[in-house]
Amino acid sequence: MAKKTNENFDATKMSDEQLKKAHEKFRKDMREKFDKWITVYDEEATSDDVNKYKKDFDDEVAKYANQTYTIVDKNALAYAELLKKWNAEINHWEKGTWKGMIMFDKVISELIEKYKKDETLPFEVDYATLMYLYQTMSNPAGSGLESARMMAELENYDPFTGEQKEGENFITYSHILQNILDIIRNLINIDKKLKIMRERINIATAGIKIDFKITEIEEFIEFHDALFNEALPDEEQLAKI
Repeated sequence: MAKKTNENFDATKMSDEQLKKAHEKFRKDMREKFDKWITVYDEEATSDDVNKYKKDFDDEVAKYANQTYTIVDKNALAYAELLKKWNAEINHWEKGTWKGMIMFDKVISELIEKYKKDETLPFEVDYATLMYLYQTMSNPAGSGLESARMMAELENYDPFTGEQKEGENFITYSHILQNILDIIRNLINIDKKLKIMRERINIATAGIKIDFKITEIEEFIEFHDALFNEALPDEEQLAKI
């Protein structure tokens, strides 16, 4: 958590010299700790810099707008049919989540008809469907032996050997869930990059101009973890830099 400053401190009462020293100290700290990932400029950030950083952020977000996510590259029809069966017979709802269950049945039914017409298509879903599957499949639940047997069927589980049935298709509940988790992990990493880009806007708004030396998502993840482990000042504190 960011260390709190004096609540009575008012940046508007700082002299030009005090503000200059505060900026110099912030730049020095950023260079010492994060020179591997960013360039910190001596000149003050301008409104043009802030607008550029905002555009960079908006452009990055736009890359993921209306994006679809591929859960599997082939056998889309079989996967879709398995998920329809799971949603209809095993999935459970609480409070208002029954609406999501009904909506997913509509979505998956439409996908099944689509894959019947073209079995070469990959199994793809939009963001809302992806999150529905992630949230519901990550916490399977049931009651009684019959529901357990239904789950065993979706897992191609052999109760006598305790393993997947030999010769059966590898289209299982666990396989789908693992692929979804891999996609979610990637989205978490993308969110780390976006968080870094938002932070650059905040810092520039406070008058500090920085640019990235990095381009790869792995580098942004590394920078994110280093940056936010350093207890950065919050937006109110940044206004006082």
